[in-house]
Amino acid sequence: MKLIKSIRNALSEERPELDPRTVEIHGAGRSARRISLGVGLYRVEAYVRHNVDTDGAEATFSVEVESLEGRGHANLMHGAGELWSGSVGLRVDTGHLTEGISPGHQSVTVAAEGTWFVQFVLLAPMRRESDEVAACRAGSPRQLTGAGTRAQQVWLDAGIYGAMTSVRDNGTDDGDYFSATLRSVRGTEWTLIANEISIRWDGHEVFQIKQEVAGRQQLTVKASGEWSIVFARLPE
Repeated sequence: MKLIKSIRNALSEERPELDPRTVEIHGAGRSARRISLGVGLYRVEAYVRHNVDTDGAEATFSVEVESLEGRGHANLMHGAGELWSGSVGLRVDTGHLTEGISPGHQSVTVAAEGTWFVQFVLLAPMRRESDEVAACRAGSPRQLTGAGTRAQQVWLDAGIYGAMTSVRDNGTDDGDYFSATLRSVRGTEWTLIANEISIRWDGHEVFQIKQEVAGRQQLTVKASGEWSIVFARLPE
C-alpha cells in the first residue's frame, strides 16, 4: 500500500514539494530529458504504471543516462510490468575511481508505454575527487575489482561509508548468485553490501564503521562474473 500511495502521489497533478537535493523528471511513453547532476553519490528511483502495449500485454521499462559534457553512459534499469518500481545507485564524478558519469549536463532516456517518473536523490556530495581519496589512509585501496569468488582486505577508518557495487557477465541467462560481505578483523561485526541473483547488477549500500572495529576489514565476494566495489567515505 505504501508503494502504491507513493506512485499515486508522484504521478498526480498536485505533486509534493521536492527536496532541493532531488532532480525529478516525469512523462509518458518513450522520452529523452536533459538534467544536471553535480559530483556525488545518488540513489535513482523509478516508477511506471499502466505500462501495457497495444495488445494489452505488459510492456518493458528502461532508464539510461549519458553524460553530455564528458564521459559515461549507464543502463540504470530494465524491467517489465504494468506496474513497476525500482532503485539503483549512480556515481557522478570527475575521476576514474569508479564506473559512473561526468558531472554537468546529462541526457536521460526512458523507454515505456505507460506513465512514469524518475528521481535522482543526492545521498552524499563530494566537492573534489581528492576529498574521497584523502579520507582513506595511504596505501589502503578505495576500489576493489576482481572476477569470481575472492577475499580481499581494505582499510576503513571509523565513519559513514557508501559502497558502490557492480557485477557483469555473472552466470547463465537466468543470472547467478552475487554477494559481497564486509567483516572487521578486530571483531564479529559484519555488513552485507550486496546479495543478488543477476547477470548484470549495479547497486549501493550505506553503512557505518564503528571506532572499536575500525581499521582492516575483510571483504568476501561470491560471484562468477567480473565485479567492482568502491568505498567512499561520506560526510557526517
